[in-house]
Amino acid sequence: AFGYPLELLLRAGEAGWRIHEVPMTYGPRAAGTRSKVSGSVRGTLRAVRDMAAVLR
Repeated sequence: AFGYPLELLLRAGEAGWRIHEVPMTYGPRAAGTRSKVSGSVRGTLRAVRDMAAVLR
């Protein structure tokens, strides 16, 4: 799940798609929630592992 956006970008680039960033305005996180990635050491390590697997 964490590696999906990275994999999507890599495949789009390989297919020759043009990729650019679009400015976004983000609101505050909903009360009582936290990031799965940066909210815990375990989540961060899982994200690093998944992204590394996509890059192999």
